[in-house]
Amino acid sequence: MEASFGTRLRQQRERRGVELAAIAEHMKVKRSLLEALERDDLKYWPTGIFRRSWVRNYAQAIGADADAVVREMCALYPEEEVSVEAIASALDRAGSESSGSRALNLVSWLRGVARRDSAADGPPHAAAPRPSPPLPPAPFPRREPRPELGDAARTLGAVGVVLWSWDARSAVLRPSLGDGYPQAVLSALPDVPRDAENAVAAAFRRAEMCVVTGGGEAT
Repeated sequence: MEASFGTRLRQQRERRGVELAAIAEHMKVKRSLLEALERDDLKYWPTGIFRRSWVRNYAQAIGADADAVVREMCALYPEEEVSVEAIASALDRAGSESSGSRALNLVSWLRGVARRDSAADGPPHAAAPRPSPPLPPAPFPRREPRPELGDAARTLGAVGVVLWSWDARSAVLRPSLGDGYPQAVLSALPDVPRDAENAVAAAFRRAEMCVVTGGGEAT
């Protein structure tokens, strides 16, 4: 009988002589999270790009084929649509004391987004509106500028930043927040399928940075 996904990862790690404590320190996550992975227990892991990124980092640390490991993990544990609060809670549980203020700020910001979205949805028992004809795609949402996005742009030396969110129902990436670009530019951004041949989709699939080099008039 073939060993399970987590068991095979543990066996490869042990063959390489790599300690879980060293991987946890490098990844800045709790050791118990990695122990759970090796037991095929991902219920306390975050979803989406965070899960794929952490599994990729773990696989690289033990000398495994990171792409193959991430593909197998995605096949074994298909992602379901989750709330922003669920992602924040998972990140909070997974973090270690060495995670630093940036991780704590990210969790705090995600929870703030969840609270604002919840308030915008109205009271839980409000009467449902009558069905109406389908509407054209909504323009890029007008939201108050996020200081975190401006800080990220300055750190990267970029003109601006756009945050893309995964819509599990439509299976596309959608631009949800932006900073540094005119509203007309942001509103013109299309949805991006995850298998699209561009940097946004590639970064999402691989859970790693993808760079497009600009030159002349291109950025």
